[in-house]
Amino acid sequence: MNLIVQKWSYVELAKELAQGVKLIPKTFDELSQKARNYTSLLEKLNKTQEKMASIRAKQLTVLRQVSATKFNVIFAKVKPFVRTVRQKYQNASDNACRIIFRIQPGVFGAG
Repeated sequence: MNLIVQKWSYVELAKELAQGVKLIPKTFDELSQKARNYTSLLEKLNKTQEKMASIRAKQLTVLRQVSATKFNVIFAKVKPFVRTVRQKYQNASDNACRIIFRIQPGVFGAG
């Protein structure tokens, strides 16, 4: 079951529980029945909460897997660009050093 169905079930059980609380028993049998209904509804609410928690945990796992996959895809696309930028930076830096050596031959032991 999906989370929406579980939430709907939970809301309906909570409404039913609230209606049961409003009833005022007139006999001991009615009070006993009210207590049994209350216990039964609480058990159903707890089971529904557990199912919702399980669904959320599965959703979180899937979300993490999707995020990791997307990161890897994006990184694979960006990696060549970063490599190109790094190479161009290195080339520009090398060119700058060559220019400095030509302008100032005594600097950096050149000349």
